[in-house]
Amino acid sequence: MTNFAVNPAAAISVEDESLLCAARTGSLAESRALALAGREDTAELMRLAADLRDMGHRNVISYSRKVFIPLTQLCRDVCHYRTFAQTPKGQALPYMSVDAALALAREGAAQGCREALFTLGEKPEQRYSAARDALRELGYETTLEYLAAVAGRVFAETGLLPHINAGCMNEGEIAMLRPVSASMGIMLESTAQRLCEKGGPHYASPDKDPALRLETLRLAG
Repeated sequence: MTNFAVNPAAAISVEDESLLCAARTGSLAESRALALAGREDTAELMRLAADLRDMGHRNVISYSRKVFIPLTQLCRDVCHYRTFAQTPKGQALPYMSVDAALALAREGAAQGCREALFTLGEKPEQRYSAARDALRELGYETTLEYLAAVAGRVFAETGLLPHINAGCMNEGEIAMLRPVSASMGIMLESTAQRLCEKGGPHYASPDKDPALRLETLRLAG
C-alpha cells in the first residue's frame, strides 16, 4: 500500500475551492473534474467523496445474492495470474450443459438468490478445437451464442436475473445478450499497454488489450 503525506493545513486556492464547491453541488463539468486529479492534498477530496456518498446513499449498503454459473472455463487468453481458466485436458466437458446450468440456478433460487452470475473464458473456440467441436454438437457457432441461449432459459425457467461477464464484445454481441441479461460486466484491470508485452501478465492474452476493453465499455454505453 502506498502512503501519501497529507498536510491538513495546506492552503486551498480560490480555483480549488471553486472546483470543490461545484463537485459538491453536482455542477462540475467533465473538463474541470479532470483538474481535481492534479491535487496532491487528498484530504479535502476524501471528505468531499464521503459527503457525496452520504448524501446519495446514507449508510445503506446493498447486495444481491447470486448463484455462480461457470459456463466454460476454457479461454483463448493466457493470463499468467488466473486460476479460473483451464485447458481442455483439465475439463470433463468443455461447456456446462443447459440442464446443469438450470439445476444450479434452481438450487440458487431455492437458497434465496436473485441473480445468476454467468462467468466464462473469452472466445475459447478461437483457440481450442475441443470448444469448436462441443459448440457444433450443441448447435451453436460461438460461445456467446450458447451463452445467450442458456441465460434465456435460466431467466425463463427460474426467474433469476442473469448477470453476464463475457469479456470483450462487439456491438452485435452486446445487442444479442441484452435481451437475456439484467446486467453485464467487464473488468478493466489496467489501461497500461505494457502489461501485454512479453514477460507481462497479459502477454498472449489478446482480449486483455486495454483498447479492446475500453471499446467494449464505449459500445455498451
